[in-house]
Amino acid sequence: MADQPRHLLLLIGLSISQVMSWGTLYYVLPATSTAIAQDTGWSVVLITTAFSAGLILSAAAGIPVGRLLDRAGPRLAMTVGTIVGAVGFVAVAVAPSFPMFVAAWCVVGLGQSATLYQAAFTVINTTFGLRRGTALTVVTLAAGLASTIFAPIAVALTRGSGWRGSFLVLAGILLVTVAPIHATLLPRRWLHDEGVPGTAVRTDPRRVRRIARSRPFLLLQIGVTGLALALYALTINLVPLLTSAGLAAAAAAANTGHLTGIFAAPVTIATAIAPAVGAALLQVTDGAIAALLCAAAAVIGGGALLLGTTTHRDPRVVTRHRTHR
Repeated sequence: MADQPRHLLLLIGLSISQVMSWGTLYYVLPATSTAIAQDTGWSVVLITTAFSAGLILSAAAGIPVGRLLDRAGPRLAMTVGTIVGAVGFVAVAVAPSFPMFVAAWCVVGLGQSATLYQAAFTVINTTFGLRRGTALTVVTLAAGLASTIFAPIAVALTRGSGWRGSFLVLAGILLVTVAPIHATLLPRRWLHDEGVPGTAVRTDPRRVRRIARSRPFLLLQIGVTGLALALYALTINLVPLLTSAGLAAAAAAANTGHLTGIFAAPVTIATAIAPAVGAALLQVTDGAIAALLCAAAAVIGGGALLLGTTTHRDPRVVTRHRTHR
């Protein structure tokens, strides 16, 4: 009971920091990609490729960042990650050429690896004990608001200060909001459930390798990868997709937050109920069948994405928006 105020404060802090981190480090690009393309002459494909390069580096950095979390604790790792992300944003803002733009997004990717869900969920799973399920749901639901909040902010900043100025402002927001949260509210060292300082539990590497090579784990990995591909391929390209469907570029950018919020609502709900669904599946089936069901969901999601992005556009949409321009 004595740990409840500390856990509540930590949960509030992580929820706020995840909204801010996802909103800036991830969802700002979809809202600004069209403006960047118009200003620089780089295509939207090239711009999103630079963003993808940063995400690939973020994934590759996951293992060393995990080791840093184990050894140095979450406060140092996530605070440094936030600062690196802000530095990356400054580099994006001043990038004089496309290769430098790509390199800047790689710096942002390093910040993402120590700031977003991977690190935050590690803190929750290690610190909250039996209440980790509720804490994970709260943080996930909070972070689901990131695009709805920050896409309009990014659009407004870009209109007022240009896309380069907007990235500088967002870098400052990271430094004055998220970095202090990580530097003050996160545990300096890992805490066991009862609140006793300690280190993360060390696992037999051979056992980890056996789990990672098992069929259920590989099937789950395929399922999660497919769902992520379907979700984020559409989210990141929402503005270009709407533009290609006949919506004026300005209108598409201005409505990004609202449309992304509508798009993300069922995804957020699904994320919230997924732990309970997964637990129920494991109660009535074995791990392999549960993994197969997750992989099937990924196939359905990918098929819906393909159908949605290749369906012939309605000429009435084009005509309507041409009439109002």
